[in-house]
Amino acid sequence: MSTRETLKVLLVEDSPSDILLARRVLEHSPYGRFKIEIANRLAQCNELLFQRDYDAVVLDLGLPDSQGEETLRHVLVEHPGCCVVVCTVTEDQELGLRAVRDGAQDFLFKAHLGSDLLAKSIIFAIERHRRLAALAREKEFLEAYAARGGAEAAGRDAPPEELAREREGYRALLQEARAARTAPQQAALREKAAGLGLRLGLLGAGPRDVADLHGRALADLEKAGDGAPDLHEAGRLIALQVMGQLAQHYREQAKAAPARKRKPGGA
Repeated sequence: MSTRETLKVLLVEDSPSDILLARRVLEHSPYGRFKIEIANRLAQCNELLFQRDYDAVVLDLGLPDSQGEETLRHVLVEHPGCCVVVCTVTEDQELGLRAVRDGAQDFLFKAHLGSDLLAKSIIFAIERHRRLAALAREKEFLEAYAARGGAEAAGRDAPPEELAREREGYRALLQEARAARTAPQQAALREKAAGLGLRLGLLGAGPRDVADLHGRALADLEKAGDGAPDLHEAGRLIALQVMGQLAQHYREQAKAAPARKRKPGGA
């Protein structure tokens, strides 16, 4: 994401003082440029989201016409694919984590509306949302490619013993993903996920193998008492990154296949 990009943000908030705080922070933020529009009710939020595109929605869960987690669910059902940062009045960590599990990209306590955390949270949420969308497209390509039989390897299961060796590394990757907060940590994590995806591609793994690897690693961590909701959210991103690398691997194979067929003939 370029720092020169102007990010369009819909702030769904009914408190004039909170709106003033958020505007002041975003309009003078050193972290990016923001264009802010306001909706005071969920109904108004719906109208604006149907009419215009926004990079992110900062959503208060305590609106005059909608309260609690149902507010988020309504927005995500009516506007799937919307990047949402949830705001909560009470500093309830569990509520925030449930919101992320339900589809929000991040959550923020209202006490932080007047701090730089607001701008950072929006920027990271947009970046995460865009990356997830791109990785989901890669996953769709990989599944379609395997279904067409475009590569023998893409449709068959990798050797179980090889997958078992990768499982421990995948578990460690999931745990590391939950702790990754800074940009360098997340960049290092993406490299590791890409490396795992490449190794799985060389083994001839397909989407079923990644799903199995992911499910087993999560189950192992839950048995060990480490199955918190944020682990599932971090794990979803890792799985999509691995799928993305697999898609890239088979895409390169597909490009190379015609050249290999032509080579014996010399043209």
